[in-house]
Amino acid sequence: VRIMNSRGGQAKYRKSFFSLGIEGSLINGTDMLFVGESASSCHPILESRAVAEAVLWQLELAKNRTSVPSKSLPVVFTPNGVASALILPLMVAFNGKIVLEGASPIGNKPGQTVFDPKLWLRDDPTIVYRPSSRPCDDEGVPSQRTPLIEAGIVANFLYDLQTAALAHTHSTGNGSRSHGLPAPAPSAFIIAPGNTTFAEMVQDIKEGLVIEQLMGAEQG
Repeated sequence: VRIMNSRGGQAKYRKSFFSLGIEGSLINGTDMLFVGESASSCHPILESRAVAEAVLWQLELAKNRTSVPSKSLPVVFTPNGVASALILPLMVAFNGKIVLEGASPIGNKPGQTVFDPKLWLRDDPTIVYRPSSRPCDDEGVPSQRTPLIEAGIVANFLYDLQTAALAHTHSTGNGSRSHGLPAPAPSAFIIAPGNTTFAEMVQDIKEGLVIEQLMGAEQG
């Protein structure tokens, strides 16, 4: 990757990307279930067992079909479930351009508690050997770790150079571009882990839901 601009700015780096994906299906009459799991890394992926076991686990659980009663139930989201439910809305809400346009529901709430105090979220492209890590964004601005949610409090928004200038602030190193003008975009959302394992979450639930994926969530 090489970036140059008319003001003499230059940035250059190399990166490798490897990915592995496995999909499975379970078909019973007109009932069809499709599941999948993937892994990505800057190092060659030489072991596929964990990805395969995740797919087999999903298919094994899906063999036991049942109806869901209309009542309040405890719900546990897997990491994939959390991603399908929250990541896209959070990407939009923390986009500095959306904030500047007044379309973000949290744009006027920096420093306020909007989320659960247990939620911590950051954008961090500085983690070594993560596929989305990089020394700078697509405008040559150095990458940085940007806290977005700290103990439920709205901490920052994501900016590129132009949006930051219009908002009278500084770029967070989140300028992204392909064939058009740069625009703010997250690099690597990181949700801080909790203290309870998945097994501990479900062991005391006699009747409840485990959410692995939401269909249509991005259109809602």
